[in-house]
Amino acid sequence: GRKFQPGRLEKLDRAGLLGGTSLSVDDGDETEIYQEGSANRGRGVVITRATGIDPAIMTALRVLVSSDEEWNAAGEAVGNFVTENSGGKENERLARLVAQKALELELEGKETTLDDDQ
Repeated sequence: GRKFQPGRLEKLDRAGLLGGTSLSVDDGDETEIYQEGSANRGRGVVITRATGIDPAIMTALRVLVSSDEEWNAAGEAVGNFVTENSGGKENERLARLVAQKALELELEGKETTLDDDQ
């Protein structure tokens, strides 16, 4: 496996690809309050059930799983990981594996199975 390398999350955040878990709320105390369901209202991307994984999510995953060699070959630019296999075949395999695992973990938290829902 690979570890997510330092600095990549900051680049993705600057590119607006991380979304957020809270929004600043002006409640007089200048504190951030978590608001259920509002994480992507201000920025970021959304995974839709109708179209699958948003291409921006796959771009972010390609960046995160890229080796130092792949990252340097791409000029350390998030935009160079937009297309399928843009980081190489192994990079694409790992990005898809991470996406698959994330979806599996999300489904594990659901109360019913696919068979129950049909």
